[in-house]
Amino acid sequence: MTRLWRAGIGLVGALALTTGSAAAAPAPDVTVCPALVVITTVYTGQTFTLDADDQCPPPPAGASVEWEVSSGGGTVVISGASSPTLTVTAGAPGDYSYIPVFITSSGAETGQADPVTVDAVPTVADQLVLPAQSATFTLTGDVIGSVQWQESTDGGMTWSDDTTDSGVTTSTLTVAGVTGSQNGEEFRAAITDGYGTVDTAPATLSVEQPPLAVTQQPMNVSLGCVGATATFTAAASGTPAPTVQWQVSTDGGTTFANDTTDAGAQTDTLTVTVSTAITGNEYRAEFSNSSGSVVSNAATLTVSPPPIVTTQPASEAVDSGGTASFTSAVDLAGCAPSAAVQWEVQTPGSGSFTPIAGATSDTLTIPAVTTADSGNEYEAVFTIGPVTVTTSPATLTVINTPVVTRVTPSRGGPFSIVFIQGTNMSGATAVSFGANHRALFLQLSSSLIVALAPFEPKGTVDVTVTSTNGTSSTSAADQFTYLF
Repeated sequence: MTRLWRAGIGLVGALALTTGSAAAAPAPDVTVCPALVVITTVYTGQTFTLDADDQCPPPPAGASVEWEVSSGGGTVVISGASSPTLTVTAGAPGDYSYIPVFITSSGAETGQADPVTVDAVPTVADQLVLPAQSATFTLTGDVIGSVQWQESTDGGMTWSDDTTDSGVTTSTLTVAGVTGSQNGEEFRAAITDGYGTVDTAPATLSVEQPPLAVTQQPMNVSLGCVGATATFTAAASGTPAPTVQWQVSTDGGTTFANDTTDAGAQTDTLTVTVSTAITGNEYRAEFSNSSGSVVSNAATLTVSPPPIVTTQPASEAVDSGGTASFTSAVDLAGCAPSAAVQWEVQTPGSGSFTPIAGATSDTLTIPAVTTADSGNEYEAVFTIGPVTVTTSPATLTVINTPVVTRVTPSRGGPFSIVFIQGTNMSGATAVSFGANHRALFLQLSSSLIVALAPFEPKGTVDVTVTSTNGTSSTSAADQFTYLF
């Protein structure tokens, strides 16, 4: 009787046995392979090597190799992997199968798959404890290999093996009786296996303490500049670092509510835009962490009345060719040591004021005005720190008052015919020789009038012309001399 069987999972050949007097058959070529497949387990980032020559049964003689990898997403050919030796850096966690494919002249033969399990590096959680308590750091995840806990006291710049705490070579490290000086220390585990050493991400030890004290109190602020900003600053110490919330009281400190409108209400410095409506408000900072809270002293904001214009520019009526002058002044109200001033003009119909170049003093002077200037409005804009104050506008009216430039003849007697030359004499209503004697006249044009000299005693008098715009000023050019 002859029996045949396979040995192991990689049997190539058979073994024949006989009983009784039967002659023994020649022994077959038998290869016995391991019954179990070894699974390679590594951490993400570690490097491992597979060798196709380690296949059982051995690969065909003279065969070339290409590698494939199979995971949950299917099987793909590994580009460039054409050597019997495959070196891989482990990537995302998961189960993978690396398969050598042997290529000969007779075709391709798939070899035995090498299973690889990639595990994520274990993690360690931060710990927050009170002084004198114990902090426990525990590895979460698969731990493969030996463990050595390490510690850093310089923010992770340098690391050294922990040789003093409990469980330094186990999955759980216990730091007993922590003190405030240990706040911020970091701990990690170095895990060593057959593929090297991986370090977990560091975990931080925080020693919780209530705010010990307010280290900087806010100060009272007094300002006279509406629109300026007042700042209040406070600080406190504590672990973990406390948060801050500014509070405001509008009833003299009887009640406080969280400030939700001003800038920096949740920082150490609060910035408040000043207005007279908030004078007397009190501000304080509340510092909090998980173990308690503390409030600073209250600081008071005092706001003085804003700067005001004390001298408004007055409107003026000026003869054509004359000089106009406008003056203004402002009370600084303590906002600044001085004010910057800029005069502006609005011409009739323009609808807006524009700055006048060089007009930066309290008094604006406009020489040699013309009728084109009539109706212009002028205002002064004062800048005092962050505050701008504008005067009321003043109007310039240019008057075309008659001007007598020549009298011909310049001498004669009563009832002499006199020609009067000048400007702006349209609409003349009277011509006078001296203070009290009006003459008969005939207006020939805006620049020429003929008059009959009235009776006047011997002597020199001024000849004046009156219109709706006023009476001409006297000068040597308007004089007429009575000879008898």
